[in-house]
Amino acid sequence: MPCTDSWQARFAELLEAGTAPSTHRAHRRDLDYFRTWHLYRFDEELNYPVLLDSIMTFLTDHLGGMPGRVERRLLEGGWRKKGGRLAIPTLRRYLSSLSYAHDSRGVDNPCRHPQVKLLLKKARVAQGSHGRGQSAAITLEILEAMLAVCDDDLRGVRDRALFLTGFSAGGRRRSELSGLDVRDL
Repeated sequence: MPCTDSWQARFAELLEAGTAPSTHRAHRRDLDYFRTWHLYRFDEELNYPVLLDSIMTFLTDHLGGMPGRVERRLLEGGWRKKGGRLAIPTLRRYLSSLSYAHDSRGVDNPCRHPQVKLLLKKARVAQGSHGRGQSAAITLEILEAMLAVCDDDLRGVRDRALFLTGFSAGGRRRSELSGLDVRDL
């Protein structure tokens, strides 16, 4: 005998409660952009599941092959700040939001198709962007220059303390330094 309560409603509540508000905003912004691009590109509304052809066209358009009429409309509408291709990490973020939308609807997810993965991999190699890699550690000379621009007010003292702590602790990540509390010292 089927349940009379809708599990879908509870599922939606749990998705909402289990996802940070900033993540919801990012997904919504990315999906709004994809939906707008889709409308401008194909002159039709977006439906789920999104066709693999639409995803591949989105990627190839944003890797430098977008028709001028579509790019102009995106620029004029404020959807893009500048024309040209998007970085691979930005495309991955759009795909992640689109993938989440498919998963949350319980429909087939074309974002995981092998052709999508292959295209992104080959585009990354073709663009020569194998990732930023690890940034070089600052030297004592750079640290001294950073300290020299710190004022003597409360903010400057805080910044000097963070710079010196990060440097003396073997080069901590920015997120590690921003998460420090006095009791951590």
